[in-house]
Amino acid sequence: VTMDTSKDESKIAELHAHKECVSFCRLVHHDEVIVTASYDRTIGFWSSLNGEKRQTLAKHSNKIVACCVNEKNELLLSASWDKTIILWDMTTGQHLWVQPHNTLVTSCHTNGQHCYASTTDSGKYTLWDSRSRSEIASKEGKYQVPIRIASKEGK
Repeated sequence: VTMDTSKDESKIAELHAHKECVSFCRLVHHDEVIVTASYDRTIGFWSSLNGEKRQTLAKHSNKIVACCVNEKNELLLSASWDKTIILWDMTTGQHLWVQPHNTLVTSCHTNGQHCYASTTDSGKYTLWDSRSRSEIASKEGKYQVPIRIASKEGK
C-alpha cells in the first residue's frame, strides 16, 4: 500500500506487511487511520501520519476478499473465502460476530448503519442486522451480483 499526497502525487510512505494481494484499503477516523485487508487472511490498521502499524486482526482461515466500515467507523465487516463474514469492533479489535455461509463469500456492503449485506459465489445475497446479528432477508440468484444497500435517507 502506498500513501501519496493528492497535490503532487509524491510518495509519503509504503506500508509493507501483507504477504499477499491487498483486497481493501480505506481511510477512517478523520483520515488518521488506514484499514487494509488482504488475501493473507489479515486486516491491518495503520497510522496515516507515520505509516506505523497499529494492529493486526486475524481470524479468517482463507482470503479476505472484501470489507466495509459503518459510517461511525466503529464496526468493520470482513468477507472471506472461508465461507464467513466477521463483524469486528474497530476500537478493541475484538470479533463480535462470525456468520457462516454455505459457499464462498464474495462481497459485503453496509448502509453505514446497522444493515449489512453479503453475497456468495452461488449468487445468494443476504441482508443482516448487526444489532441482533440475524438475517433480515435473503434471495437466491442465478448470477453473482455485487449489491449496494441504502439507508432510509437514500444514502
